[in-house]
Amino acid sequence: MVKAWKDDHWQPDPYAEPIHTTTSKNIKLQLANKDAVAAAKGQLHPHDMSPAAFLQVSLELEDLQHTLCLRTLAAKGQMTIIWKTGFLVDSQGLVIVTAVSYK
Repeated sequence: MVKAWKDDHWQPDPYAEPIHTTTSKNIKLQLANKDAVAAAKGQLHPHDMSPAAFLQVSLELEDLQHTLCLRTLAAKGQMTIIWKTGFLVDSQGLVIVTAVSYK
């Protein structure tokens, strides 16, 4: 594989790190699948919601808190250019903070 790449750089780079992307949609799907398996086995949860549903709600709450924090800082004018450009929104709607800077 290395020889093929050295001969022709259009071949896959054997030294390149593989890119693994985990999105919130993937996590929710995995949690829903775990709930479905547990339900199929007849495993009942002692609470009103399953652990997977609790994690989903927790992740959504964390996203809402993050959005509220951003809106509050923006309203107060406390976001710097570096901080504003530090956000990337991917196709799944995840917000990734790459740099944080306050005035």
